[in-house]
Amino acid sequence: MNTILMGCLATSICTALGALPALLFNRVTHRGKDILLAFTAGIMVAASTYGLIPSALKLSNLWILTIGTLLGTAVLTLLELLIPHQNLEHAPERANSGRTSIFLFLSAMGLHNLPEGLSVGVSYGSSNHDLGTIVALSIGLQNIPEGFLTALFLITHGLRRRTPPCCWPR
Repeated sequence: MNTILMGCLATSICTALGALPALLFNRVTHRGKDILLAFTAGIMVAASTYGLIPSALKLSNLWILTIGTLLGTAVLTLLELLIPHQNLEHAPERANSGRTSIFLFLSAMGLHNLPEGLSVGVSYGSSNHDLGTIVALSIGLQNIPEGFLTALFLITHGLRRRTPPCCWPR
């Protein structure tokens, strides 16, 4: 099978593998959610730090990496200020915030995965033959906790494991 397709498929499978442990939870306390969020955030930071940044340094230099990181931070800060968004509170009455919140969250995750897929494809298309595998592996490792958090969000917002979208809470 095509190497690029295998790399993209592996990153997708990692997301599904990450979601599997979340299926064991029915309810999670506020403290439990915070602990799981901190743990998975640490895993994602480690995947980018030890996988993606060394690859970027191998292909370029520290100045370009620094400028790219600062530019990305500025763009995300601008988006945070300009795009209206909903901050979900931890209050129990907000725990089941309905179909709109679930749809917005899943849409955001879908948009988040587009540049990841593009980076895997571009990495495989580069002149460095090992880069595609390294980027696919790094993004796959980062997708495991991402899949876990996505599934945990859906479960804590009242979605049952086998609920079709037409029956999501309103």
